[in-house]
Amino acid sequence: MDQSEDDHSERRSLLAESAGEPSMTIAEFCTSERISRALFYVMQREGWGPRVMYLGASVRISPEAHRDWRREREAAAATGIRRGKSSGKASAVHVAPRRLRDGTKA
Repeated sequence: MDQSEDDHSERRSLLAESAGEPSMTIAEFCTSERISRALFYVMQREGWGPRVMYLGASVRISPEAHRDWRREREAAAATGIRRGKSSGKASAVHVAPRRLRDGTKA
């Protein structure tokens, strides 16, 4: 089995997994991730929010887009990026370890 067949097979299994999962509204996404709508719009504006789709006047986030966004956030966090993408964009913010008042690391 070559790489494209593997990719196709993986995509098919992901679609089958999510077939029963409905897309989410922005409010539902924010509730599920425990973030504010304001942060959602900041993420979108800065280019590190989830992909969205439009159904009439409604903005929705598919289960696939939600999973992809989580993977991207985990990858960014693993490289020390707290906001933005790990692709090296200027909007990425690297975060130094927190220090307590007494100078020790949190």
